[in-house]
Amino acid sequence: MIDVSLLAAQEDVPGWLILLVAIFIVGGGVFSIWGAVANWDWFFDDYKAERFVRIIGRMGTRILFGVLGVFVILMGLGIAALAVASMVVDQ
Repeated sequence: MIDVSLLAAQEDVPGWLILLVAIFIVGGGVFSIWGAVANWDWFFDDYKAERFVRIIGRMGTRILFGVLGVFVILMGLGIAALAVASMVVDQ
């Protein structure tokens, strides 16, 4: 069993705030996948993404950003689940 009390370092952090952060994390993952699928030039011409494009090519970078987007979404959903669990336990 996961100890949901470890979710927040301080007890005064409200569960809804953690849930809001989780929603933004999921949004970032969706944005990464969307950018990879849409193959936006401005998305891959960024100086940070260009490093990957030079090393593994444009298609490899698109796949990498898509996979990273999936992991970010899963991380956000995990945080959201823990936030909801902690709100239910607190009631």
